[in-house]
Amino acid sequence: MSVALRRDMDAARLERWDRRFLALAEHVASWSKDPSTQTGAVIVRPDRTIASVGYAGFPRGCDDSDSLYADRNEKYARIVRCEMNAVLSAREPLQGRPAFPQCPRNWACCAPAGGFAPPSEKQPNPLPTAGGAMT
Repeated sequence: MSVALRRDMDAARLERWDRRFLALAEHVASWSKDPSTQTGAVIVRPDRTIASVGYAGFPRGCDDSDSLYADRNEKYARIVRCEMNAVLSAREPLQGRPAFPQCPRNWACCAPAGGFAPPSEKQPNPLPTAGGAMT
């Protein structure tokens, strides 16, 4: 098998995995109680196993009653983005792991703020630690 053919096959396989992780992020988004914006994210290890998932919502342990989501000011004062919830839920270091947010428009916000790289990039940016510092 030629090197070019092997490279094309590897790219197609990677794209297939990207689609799977994006579909999983869409499913995770459905767990959010936010009635207006349901987003989800999946953080993946190099061996294509799931390191963590997260969805837009209030921090763990906080009151997340429907009335707080209905009050726009309260909601935006409390809500944690799906990517950061995935970081906060992780049980391992996430340095250099790609993140798959379910909503493509999230890249405009999460790339500079969270250090995430689109799944198609070969060298992802580092992820923030739970304290917010870049690693």
